[in-house]
Amino acid sequence: MKRYAIHTILLFSFLSAFSQSKSVLDLFRGDRLVANQYYDQMDYRNAIHFYEKVLDKQPDDVESEYKIAKSYLYLNEPNNSEVWLRSLMNDTEATLEMKIFYAEVLRRNGKIEQAKEWYGKILNEENNPEIESKLNFLNNIDFYRRDSAYTIQNLAINSDQSDFAYQPYRNRMIFLSARQTERYVKHQPANAINEDEGMLRYFIYDSSQTYHLVYDEEVKPYYHDGPLSFYDENNRVAFTRNNLKDASNTNKGVSKVNLKIFFADCPSDQWGNIEAFEHNSNNYSVGHPTLSSDGSIMFFSSNMPGGFGGPDLYATFRDGNKWSAPVNLGPQINTSGEELFPVLYNDTTLYYSSSGLGGFGGLDIFEASFRENRVYNPRNMGTPINSIADDFSIYMDPSGRKGYFSSNREGGKGLDDIYQFSTVMYTGVVQVVTKQNGNPISGAFVKVESASDDDSWSSLTNEGGGFQINVPYDQDYYVTVSKEGHSDLYKEPFSTKGSRINYDTLVLSLWEHDLYAKGKLYSNETQQLIQDVTVVLENLDNGIKDSVVTADDGTYSFVLVPDNRYKITARHEGFLPDGFSINTTDIYDGDLLNDIVLEEVYVDKVVTYFGFNETQIADSAYTHLNEIVSTLKRFPKSILNIAAHADSRGSETYNKRLSEGRLKELVQYFNRKGIAKKRIQGIAFGEELPLNKCSSGVECEEEDYAKNRRAELKVQMHAYH
Repeated sequence: MKRYAIHTILLFSFLSAFSQSKSVLDLFRGDRLVANQYYDQMDYRNAIHFYEKVLDKQPDDVESEYKIAKSYLYLNEPNNSEVWLRSLMNDTEATLEMKIFYAEVLRRNGKIEQAKEWYGKILNEENNPEIESKLNFLNNIDFYRRDSAYTIQNLAINSDQSDFAYQPYRNRMIFLSARQTERYVKHQPANAINEDEGMLRYFIYDSSQTYHLVYDEEVKPYYHDGPLSFYDENNRVAFTRNNLKDASNTNKGVSKVNLKIFFADCPSDQWGNIEAFEHNSNNYSVGHPTLSSDGSIMFFSSNMPGGFGGPDLYATFRDGNKWSAPVNLGPQINTSGEELFPVLYNDTTLYYSSSGLGGFGGLDIFEASFRENRVYNPRNMGTPINSIADDFSIYMDPSGRKGYFSSNREGGKGLDDIYQFSTVMYTGVVQVVTKQNGNPISGAFVKVESASDDDSWSSLTNEGGGFQINVPYDQDYYVTVSKEGHSDLYKEPFSTKGSRINYDTLVLSLWEHDLYAKGKLYSNETQQLIQDVTVVLENLDNGIKDSVVTADDGTYSFVLVPDNRYKITARHEGFLPDGFSINTTDIYDGDLLNDIVLEEVYVDKVVTYFGFNETQIADSAYTHLNEIVSTLKRFPKSILNIAAHADSRGSETYNKRLSEGRLKELVQYFNRKGIAKKRIQGIAFGEELPLNKCSSGVECEEEDYAKNRRAELKVQMHAYH
């Protein structure tokens, strides 16, 4: 197919003189010169013949061997190409370009492991993002084998020549064909594969017969027609054409002719008012137009200067009767290979063929998103639409579930054939990545469940973090994903209702465990670690709960997810439950440390305060202390627990003694009130447990210091340990 892609070699002679013109040309030139001329004219069969004659005289001529190999590939004979390249790979003169070409041919021949090996060798020699992309595709090639999702059929209208670019036309179908017709003088391409191959013309199929489009004199072609696009409710057409007026490099009746885009009115089968695209050029090709439904945006293929290598895809925008300067679609879409046959579907999706992106071999058909004047995220459509041969010129019907494409794959009727396809299953991709950085997660367990019945499908993600799903259309589903060391994703909904063939990638993100809530559980009374405490983590955003029980070290630990709200609660027999809240907004990693102090269950509680550097009980405290005495007498089996404290001013040793003095004063007071010493237990903590920021070395206001000069008294029904 690539022989027609971006320019055409024309031989201006009648078929009866086909062989004579070539033999005359050959008489006056050396073998290499003749071979190179045929090669440049894309007449690869004759080029091979003369390169072999060069090799008869110079068996080690690397250039001739390489061009023979390339010629065989361009003739769609990749096996012969591989044979010639294999011997070159052992030659010290083999260039990086030759190695890349060899890897491409191996891929084209379906020798995936060998192709991967050579792509790896190439990457060891140079950093090449395109080669890396192709290697990545081959590493995940099973992902793109989707034969069970389609049925395909070779159309009966195919001839033994090239037939392609099939699409609707006024309740009929229109397509391009190189079949010969008696209506025109039989010019043919100089690179014709056989003597019956003619110029490309538009043909119409009306379900019972096939006939050529009747051309008005104004639009009657000189030579090849090419891909076209209807717009403005099918009243206008943009089409590709050679024009003999700008033929270049003429030599003995042979000429290279670039492509141009033209516009015409087509309210009926009589096309008229032809206009040339203002950015056509005599120096390079512009072709393969596809337009938005209103005709305001056009994509096309061109080998104009400034591209990425071969023909690239461009966009231009109509403003009144003018078209804007073409804009290259960029490196995500275009490559150093060939980007051809763009087709805009539903003004939202751009289909096109590429030889430079990761694929099965030759031209593969890709689907890219088109939003807000930006084309992005090209996706290989997989088998059986794509093959190791050239696959191109796709048409998708309005349902998005069936259509036509063209291919020169084995088993066809001619040089290029039109195939009909339809889907029997929705084919999509679940891509599991880390939410932190988008890295793929391999080995994740993915389960797809039907929302309406018990059907389910499950698998582990591959090295690229992917899992292909093939499920019935027009149903609702849930996806659950789990992976050790990551947060689970539970029943993420998706639907195939109204879906078309677009191989949606459902990207699901799991948080790799890198954010934790950690801490220890202490007794308020003893300040000792507490074991066997049940600590519950509740996600306030989704209601999911988790729990742990503290071991001997009194610690707890939970995995958290960023941008969520949580509540942590600790419960233990004999203690009052306590906890706190956490908000992880914009917190993505690290340990959030929070210790929890549990207070034992009590019957009554009083806090009394002391003056600075004093141990005596304040006069204002006696009323509350007497209430404690009453409670102790009312519950004769109760225990009084006292925790005495000091502020941080002074040395740690002095403050310890100060809190011991305060504890002693309180014990003596309760003894005088008739409470036996055996019913009183107490601890002097000194400055260890401030209620605020006023720890040692921190300057505070007096009122803040005063809050720490305290004693906490609790009447409890059991003694702590």
